[in-house]
Amino acid sequence: MNVTGGSFMDWAFGHLNYQIEHHLFPQMPRIHYGPISGEVREMMESEGIKYDTRPLVPAFSKLLGHLASSGKMVAQAKAYRKKSE
Repeated sequence: MNVTGGSFMDWAFGHLNYQIEHHLFPQMPRIHYGPISGEVREMMESEGIKYDTRPLVPAFSKLLGHLASSGKMVAQAKAYRKKSE
């Protein structure tokens, strides 16, 4: 998921608000992520892959939801393991 917000967000996040491009091209200098994002979006959409971009607050909200879900799974696994000992 990428975080939108223009030049300020690019600067504030050190261009790592382009997580999709970062994970596709980890060796590419970060300054180039923004300029290639349109091509990456087109490629992904042509393959039927969602190109997820969100403003900062909704992006953090989604992240916190994933963390909460992961935490619940870990707690359940620990409880199951403790019960089976």
